[in-house]
Amino acid sequence: MKLRPVDIDQFRVIIQSCSGQVCLTTAEGDRLVANSDLCRKVGLDLFFTVAQKLDIFIDCENQQDQRRVESFLVQFSC
Repeated sequence: MKLRPVDIDQFRVIIQSCSGQVCLTTAEGDRLVANSDLCRKVGLDLFFTVAQKLDIFIDCENQQDQRRVESFLVQFSC
């Protein structure tokens, strides 16, 4: 699912509740594990600022997590 602008605080809560890795992937193949400790410390705010210029996709390790994240993102679709 392609990432759209979202409420970052709500998104952070959703991805931190996921049981597996949640990766944000660019069309070029760059990957960021969104629910990692490093990402939590650096912050998603900066990432979302940069991501507005890129095609970013959500890839969850766990199918149940994928459905939950997609359900959340649906409310922000155009």
